Amino acid sequence: MPKKIVILLAVFAAFLAFWIAANIWLDNPASALNDYSRWIVPLVLMIASSAILALAILLVNKDWKWILVYSAAVILPGLFVVGFGSLTVIGGLAGMGALISGAAQKIRNESETRIRVNINAMIGSGTRFILAGAIVFLSVAYYASPAVQISKETRQLPPTIIEMIQGLTRRLVGDELAILPAKERAQAEKTVVREVLDQINDLAGPYLKFLPFILAIGLFLLLQSLNFIFAWLAGLIAAGVFWILIKVNFIKIEKVMIEGEKISL
Repeated sequence: MPKKIVILLAVFAAFLAFWIAANIWLDNPASALNDYSRWIVPLVLMIASSAILALAILLVNKDWKWILVYSAAVILPGLFVVGFGSLTVIGGLAGMGALISGAAQKIRNESETRIRVNINAMIGSGTRFILAGAIVFLSVAYYASPAVQISKETRQLPPTIIEMIQGLTRRLVGDELAILPAKERAQAEKTVVREVLDQINDLAGPYLKFLPFILAIGLFLLLQSLNFIFAWLAGLIAAGVFWILIKVNFIKIEKVMIEGEKISL
């Protein structure tokens, strides 16, 4: 099987796994807000798939046909897994495609200006672009998710936020109510949670139509602020994969003579 096809299958499989994990999270974002361990799988897959794509672009950095094919292998599974139903989601994937194009240019420039192979240096800035594209998509898909959009129509807090507030409130008052019998404690918790939710709804009511946008921007800023850490981890993964590919003779490093120019009097 041609090596570029193998690379294509690797990119497709990596991003398909990422889209599936991300879609499960987007279907029930409240569980992720209350249980941070549910962030781990989507984030790990986002970092790993971005590393694989960056390495794939590096290996074919002068062949834009294959870069476009690899980009399609990223975007098309996302459309099928997350769905065609929202133009917002399609726009998010288009934005991701534009950032992948920018990543390809960054990786190409870095690889052409270096005389020694240094994977982290070659793909570093490009990987940040790829990760930014994935973060843009996640934020846009979160904005478009029915669980968040429902607040615009009902003028009530979305279920995701309600569940988060319920969890936080129970944790805050749990110690104070611990002395009560179990039945009375449960009833007191329900009363406190209901009062807190009523107060928040009254205060936030006029602004709830903007809540999906605010939540999406918040998610984007949170993840993007960690982009440099994600990119560093992706660099480690890419370096490890590159080392394995050399060991199995999938790729090789060749020494070449480079002619240069200098100015003299």
